[in-house]
Amino acid sequence: MGERDKNIGWGHRGTAGASIAAGLAFDAVACSFSGKEVLRDITLSVEPGEVVSLLGQSGSGKTTMLRIAAGIERLSSGRVLINNKEVSSDTVFVPPEQRSVGLMFQDYALFPHLSILKNVMFGLNDLPAKASEIEARAALRRVGLEGYAEHFPHMLSGGQQQRVALARAIAPRPSILLMDEPFSGLDNRLRDRVRDETLAVLREIGATCIIVTHDPEEALRMSDRIVLLRNGKIVQYAKPEDLYYHPVDHWAARFFSDLNEIEGVYRGGKARTAIGDFTVDGFDEGQELLICIRQQGVKLHIAIDEGYAPGLPARVKRRMFLGEVDLYEISVKGIDKPFFVRSRAGQYFASGENIGVSFRKKDVLIFAKQE
Repeated sequence: MGERDKNIGWGHRGTAGASIAAGLAFDAVACSFSGKEVLRDITLSVEPGEVVSLLGQSGSGKTTMLRIAAGIERLSSGRVLINNKEVSSDTVFVPPEQRSVGLMFQDYALFPHLSILKNVMFGLNDLPAKASEIEARAALRRVGLEGYAEHFPHMLSGGQQQRVALARAIAPRPSILLMDEPFSGLDNRLRDRVRDETLAVLREIGATCIIVTHDPEEALRMSDRIVLLRNGKIVQYAKPEDLYYHPVDHWAARFFSDLNEIEGVYRGGKARTAIGDFTVDGFDEGQELLICIRQQGVKLHIAIDEGYAPGLPARVKRRMFLGEVDLYEISVKGIDKPFFVRSRAGQYFASGENIGVSFRKKDVLIFAKQE
């Protein structure tokens, strides 16, 4: 990590010039490669100026969606529209350079034989040389790297190279900025700082931004809305809070949280389980359910009065120190498999200790059991 990254982040960053944000829409988009369907019936719209993350596991179709939006990949059916103008369909194909789209790749794709300034100027070929240099230097100033204009990529740290790639992407002032795993090559400590500074620049330029990521925390942290993908289909498209607190199914819930899972049945307006009943509606009488409790939603209670503890009886099996939190493995009366609990460091429970547990309502999610 370079000294600049290590000590002062982006330092004296300039103010970013504004872009004219554009709306982006996918209308029943499908894409196949060699007969294999990669995307199926993708329909969504992104509002001008929104930051939207495409989130999912490897092979879910995230990068293919990005490449179709950019015009690098052709769709098999459906339409892509920018500001309600068709740019991709069965009969229309607008090339990438005519879409006012900026691209930032996972590996940054910097040219090793060009200076940092020349790298940023590369996307400004339509301007006269002097004007191109002025815009490139302004973009470098926006990301705090104006003093590195004459350096070469190998002379910069990973965080600095990421910022050069961002400067190159925003220099033409695109209406839509597409970013493919832009922070995956950075170490964890640097990633948070670079991510926050990048988001600040994105908000300043006002461009619509689509970010591909496989990191749920990153998506929650950066996005106005999140597209959760699985096997080439949209599972849920919603604001971060809605995805986290109201996941559409068990798979979506598990994507954002570590869960304790127990089975139950719906009777009389409640989910009946071995560890108690949970009030819920929307299910059929006798329907089998899956009750999911987030690890941080389990509260541990100290035993008092001759071993009595409030809540459900439990016993500590082991404690694992994780820094800001402790991870406990506990056995809970009524179920065979262990529960895992994330508890803020400070309240210590020893192995073998009898305790009580209770559950925060907002961290209990109930779904129909899938066959």
